[in-house]
Amino acid sequence: MNKALLAIATGALYAGLVGGVQAEAESAQAGFEERGPASVSLDPSLADLTPDDIEGMTIVNAEGETLGEVRNVLRHDVAGGLHALVTVNGFWIFGGSDVALPLADMKLESERLVLQEHIGKEKLDALGTDYDEDRYSHVDGGMTLSEAMQR
Repeated sequence: MNKALLAIATGALYAGLVGGVQAEAESAQAGFEERGPASVSLDPSLADLTPDDIEGMTIVNAEGETLGEVRNVLRHDVAGGLHALVTVNGFWIFGGSDVALPLADMKLESERLVLQEHIGKEKLDALGTDYDEDRYSHVDGGMTLSEAMQR
C-alpha cells in the first residue's frame, strides 16, 4: 500500500513540475512580442513618426550592433502592440528569417532605431522561428505611430 501511495505522489509531483515548466516557457516566449498597448508606450521620439517614416530605417541594439532594416510596421492582432518587421541572417533578399521587434522597446537616435533590449544577432535569429505572420496586420503608413497604438 505504501508503494502505491508513493507511486501516486511521485506521479502527481512530476506532473506538477512538468506543467509548471511548460507554463513558464510559454509565458517567457509570449512575453517579447505579445505585450499589449496597456502595458507599453512609445518613446516620445517615435510618437509623431509614421510607418512610412521608419520603413527602411536601420535598427541597432544597445551596443550599436546593426540588427537589420525595418521592412514594415505591424500590429499584433491579439495584444495590439506595434512591431517593426526585420529580416535577419539573409543575403541580399534570400534566405532570411522575419522577426517582429516591439517598437515600444525602441528609441530614435541619429536617424536609427535603437532597440533598448540587449539582444544580439544570434538571439534575433532564434526569434525568427517564432514569427507567425497570421498574428499580425499591416499598419496604415499615413497615420502616426501614436495614433496607430490607440486603434
